[in-house]
Amino acid sequence: ENLKKKTCRKLRTFLFGSCSDESKRVTCTDYDFWLLIFSSMGTTDPNLANDPYHCNLGYSWSPNRKERKMLYKLKAKEGDEDDDDFCCDPDEPFDEYYPDGCSWLKHRVMEITDSLGPVSKHYRAPTVQDAIGWTEEWQEEQDERGHMMDVLAAARMHGLIR
Repeated sequence: ENLKKKTCRKLRTFLFGSCSDESKRVTCTDYDFWLLIFSSMGTTDPNLANDPYHCNLGYSWSPNRKERKMLYKLKAKEGDEDDDDFCCDPDEPFDEYYPDGCSWLKHRVMEITDSLGPVSKHYRAPTVQDAIGWTEEWQEEQDERGHMMDVLAAARMHGLIR
């Protein structure tokens, strides 16, 4: 909720005395600024996915097969091509095209710093179906339970039960 461009401007102004383009050239980009903020709180992973004890910080998106096909057709390339782990080259065959996803936190930081790339701009936020253990049967149980709670609430409201 508070991770916004306005928050970045206020923090930069407080810490550096300015949030001007000149200040950013002398100090660091907004994106690097957020990495510094989170690393000062112990999140030293540059992908903002794990803490120092390798505990997961929450949802991470990876393009599924359908999303990979769409990105491949767009010739989406992201990352540092000089990096040994660079695996997002749309000039390669589709079976070798695996663009990296990103954590929800990294996506949010890239979003507020206007640094989303050709792949990360297609980030998909998590849904209940992404939860560990989710099945259609579980969802049907939850829907039925919700319906029963609605019936009970209506009966209480009309004085039919206490």
